[in-house]
Amino acid sequence: MPNVSTAPSHIFFGSDHAGRELKEILIAHAKMRGLVVEDLGTYTDESVDYPDFAEKVARAVVSDPASLGVLVCGTGIGMSIAANKIHGIRAALLYNESSARLARQHNNANIIAMGGREISPDQAITWFDIFLATVFEGGRHGRRLEKIARLEGP
Repeated sequence: MPNVSTAPSHIFFGSDHAGRELKEILIAHAKMRGLVVEDLGTYTDESVDYPDFAEKVARAVVSDPASLGVLVCGTGIGMSIAANKIHGIRAALLYNESSARLARQHNNANIIAMGGREISPDQAITWFDIFLATVFEGGRHGRRLEKIARLEGP
């Protein structure tokens, strides 16, 4: 797998009601950085089911391999689980700066998930920026990702 050092073509964002506010903060930050973003919902605080939005973002990322995704729910756990059910997705749940860096550097994650009820906007912005600034190392990590891809089956 090649090293990725260019800006993503798009960043697709999705959230449930518990992550909507943090998602909107991250979208505003991404736009301020000049990134091309697309908000795939939810747009209100009305209760919704997170798998619906994880699927929308994951399918958008799979259809545009140069893109990345950001998912936010209450903890980030449900979103990461749901997104990882889509063939070709490597969604990583972020919980600190190191996980943001290693998600890209070692795992070449194409989606990150965060918990809107668990972290501050400042933490989320910092982790988002670290993730975007990090390059996939390849090498032994590429070999491991090939093994993960084989687990997905044909």
